[in-house]
Amino acid sequence: MPRVSGRVRVLTLLLGCAVIVVGRTSAALAVGSGPATAPAAADLSTPFKAAQALDAAIRAGDASAIRAATTDATEGDYRALESYSAFIRSTENLRDAAVAKFGAGARSAALNIPTGKGAWDTEAAVETKIDGDTAVLLARANRQPIQKLKKRDGLWRVDLGQSMGRTQLAEHAAQWRAVAKVMDRTAGEITDGQYASASDASAALRSAMQPVTSPASGDLTLARGTPSKVSAVESPPKSPVPGYNPKIVDAHCEKYPSSSIPMTVELVLKLLGRMPADSYAIQQTWKDKRDGNFSDFDGKTFAGVTFHHKFDQPRGNEFPTEDLFDTIDAELDHGRYVIISLYTGRNYALYVIVGRTADGDYHAVDKIGEQTFTVTNVKPRIREMKGTDILTYTIGASKDVAR
Repeated sequence: MPRVSGRVRVLTLLLGCAVIVVGRTSAALAVGSGPATAPAAADLSTPFKAAQALDAAIRAGDASAIRAATTDATEGDYRALESYSAFIRSTENLRDAAVAKFGAGARSAALNIPTGKGAWDTEAAVETKIDGDTAVLLARANRQPIQKLKKRDGLWRVDLGQSMGRTQLAEHAAQWRAVAKVMDRTAGEITDGQYASASDASAALRSAMQPVTSPASGDLTLARGTPSKVSAVESPPKSPVPGYNPKIVDAHCEKYPSSSIPMTVELVLKLLGRMPADSYAIQQTWKDKRDGNFSDFDGKTFAGVTFHHKFDQPRGNEFPTEDLFDTIDAELDHGRYVIISLYTGRNYALYVIVGRTADGDYHAVDKIGEQTFTVTNVKPRIREMKGTDILTYTIGASKDVAR
């Protein structure tokens, strides 16, 4: 589906870091935070306004407005969008109930439900590329594509037919509805005073989510699409980077809904023995910064390890994919990990390549809260994405440990 890059919106339910996190970007059908209800006659005069109109329609659950703001969609797409819309509205209902009962701190304490504007809520944050009757919205900060649109009958509409993640969203429609029901029920219980604290509500929600997020029910990862939810110890690479310790990966944690970039930097430092296992200093400085990208770490040095942002050119048919693979191979051959941005069927997520698979692909790991996720089909993902950027590093003489 059309997507918002990164972890910007309050869309996906995640279990991790001893909290319930409702806040990672998911199937990404929206651009900004949007109004509470969709306007009767949406403004589709520009690509950005059309994307915002779809966002408003999804948040309002307005099926007719969703159809008006989209094109090249099947009835199955619209049914999936209805399930997705129900999920978003249930997420917001849960947030509102938690804040009303426990105060604004419920967003960042046990329920950790972030709110506020994302990186694409203003037109100034978005670059629009128009080619005749087609358009692409790009995040100005990192030039990642957000939405594809077409102009029909003089009006712009989001092109669902060209959406990455379209199939995966349809596959998870039933789970979207199941998750929405659990969140609605928990919101009602919070309002009725059944929980003394946000921590109690978090524990109850976590328990209620188990049946619909377990592997038996389809392993609803939502913000990841198809990556495997399995410990790094249980799923080692065939040819790991020398010294790779999967226990370090499993012990690591993503502390904030939008701290995936510093989380991967910390993970590399820990794998290199340059950061204590219990330290999260880089994430704690970053916190929930929602408009960051790899360039924030380009040239930055931690404990003698200097990071380098590479392949930051726009994705597309001209992207030097084979050069990217050669660079990754060279890093692995020299015993170095590589941080990479991958589209995983729902959104862009950050992974650390820790070795190779038996068939010569890359083995990459990520963290959602305390949970470890693994992908082993990195190369096909990159080819489908038509390129991506990476963070590499060089090690200086310093043996200091980042605190």
